[in-house]
Amino acid sequence: MPKELQSDALPVNHGRMTTALVFGAAGGLGRAITTALQAADVRVLGVAREESVLTGLEATSADLADEPQVAAACLWAAREAGAIDVLVFAAGRMANAPLAETSAAALQQLWADNVLSAHLVTRHAAPLLTPTSHRLFLGAYVEKLAFPRLGAYAGAKAALDAWARVLMREERGLKTTLLRLPAVDTPLWQHAPFPLPKGALTPAAVGDEVVRCWREEKVGVVDLA
Repeated sequence: MPKELQSDALPVNHGRMTTALVFGAAGGLGRAITTALQAADVRVLGVAREESVLTGLEATSADLADEPQVAAACLWAAREAGAIDVLVFAAGRMANAPLAETSAAALQQLWADNVLSAHLVTRHAAPLLTPTSHRLFLGAYVEKLAFPRLGAYAGAKAALDAWARVLMREERGLKTTLLRLPAVDTPLWQHAPFPLPKGALTPAAVGDEVVRCWREEKVGVVDLA
């Protein structure tokens, strides 16, 4: 790890502006989260595959399943802000196909986008965090995803769920939240094998919940109704 990213060299927030780093900032949820954080007077740095779509936001591009690109994005954030107070992982992708028709390459890509990316972000952003930083990962109600054509996606989200729970046990000294979401009205549902359920949450509601979890220091597994 580069010397300039060593965690013991990063200061606790004493008077500087609170800064958040949002991975997956270009998605429907990511955009809503950045808006909610900015409304809470938080400086937001965004990471997306295409930074050009993040108009008006300090941003850089990265494929979150590519380790060198994730490392470069974290180095950029360190240079821009020095330290990160709030880290949000809001990336992910849905697939709609029977398991028997899902190729190994498609399965690997889906797991990379939903699980490997979370791991790489956590690993390379760790040196940017201070003892008071808060990490938030967006997950799903995995027990409610066992539908035909959603097997690969359900498996990936279940893996992310288990991964995040172990992370919280291994690193109890750092505030970490797994925010499990029901259906949310985002473009992601264009890839679902069924219509968006009635009563689905809005992205803005999720953004507000992320801010609330951070402000109230809610850690562990948080389920949204």
